[in-house]
Formats: sequence, structure tokens, C-alpha cells
Amino acid sequence: MAHALIFLSLLTNLVGENSEGSTKLSFKTESGPTLLVDGYRVSFQNGQKLEKDEWSEFKISYRSGKENKTLFEASALDSFYIEKVSNGLVLQELWWFDASFHRAIESRINCGKESCALLSAKCILKSSSKVDSNIMKEIKKARSGQNKDEPLDSLMIRAFSSALAGDRVALSFFTPQERPKDLDGAYGEEWVRANERLSKLKKLNCLR
Repeated sequence: MAHALIFLSLLTNLVGENSEGSTKLSFKTESGPTLLVDGYRVSFQNGQKLEKDEWSEFKISYRSGKENKTLFEASALDSFYIEKVSNGLVLQELWWFDASFHRAIESRINCGKESCALLSAKCILKSSSKVDSNIMKEIKKARSGQNKDEPLDSLMIRAFSSALAGDRVALSFFTPQERPKDLDGAYGEEWVRANERLSKLKKLNCLR
């Protein structure tokens, strides 16, 4: 399940090709270099105009002479808001849990007169998640085939949310030492995603 979304402010000095689908956007920063965003954009959902454009599988680069130098790449499974600032972009990584998107990690691309750089990330996660005291029992039953009411990938997201709330058992479940041997499909994808995201938060000292 891919939740790859981005918001990009379309200001007057931002040029876009195509309003839907594969899209290339560019704008010249106040300091000089031109930034490029190349990815897949969705502006409508179920016939309704989205408040913010949705993007996936994107790459951000800048022009240096006759070449484009890549600064950042995101896969179809990544989710971001991107906002233009005077000398670059602010990237906010979005994570899906508790039935909504949450801004989690913020990075900034800053441009000087001749080049641009991706600066260090910081944690901006504000979660109201609560410990789910039953989630690990439900996962155990589901893995043994005793509980088929909820798919395992959905249970993984619930366990991730519980880990964010400080559930030490859930946190331990998403460590390499506890990696399940039966990982496959969407279930495996969600476990790997949770493991990677919790590792990011640990590095940024952002776990409860």
C-alpha cells in the first residue's frame, strides 16, 4: 500500500508541465540555481480537486552548468510535503498511521549562488498514539491463522502506532533481532517500513 503524497506550492515563478500524471516542475531560487522536481502528480481524487497536490516516485535536482545534480529521491512508498522557500525547499516526510498522515521528518534543501545542498533532517513528529495492549496478541494469532478478521499489514501499522506511543514490546518486535521469518507481501513491506522509520526516530532522539 503506497501512500506517496507531496504538497508543492505553485508560486508564480514555478513552472509545471502537465497537471496530472508524470510531471516536471522547476523554479529559480532567489540565490540563483534552478531547482527541478520530477515525479508523478495527482491533483484529483474521486473526481474532486485535492487541497494539496499528491506526488510519488519523485526526484529533486538542480542545474549546475549543463548538468542536473540529484539532491533527493523518493520511491512510490514514500510520502512528502514539499514547500518552496526563498533559497530552496522544505521537505516534510509523511507517515500514515491512526487513519491519517502525520508530518514526521523535516529536511531542507538550501541553495547558494552556484550550488544546492540537502541539510540535516530533524524530527517534527507530533503523535497522539496510545499503547495498544492487545496488538501483539492479535499479530501472533493472525500469523498462526487463528485470526483472519484484520489483514497482517493493517496489524503492522497498528503495532507501529503503538511503538510510537512507547510500547516496548512493539518496539522490540520491529528490531532486526525479532524480524519475523514469514515476512512476505504487504505484511512484509509494512514491517520493513516500520523498522526503517523507528530507526530514523532513534537516530534523531525522537522516540518516547
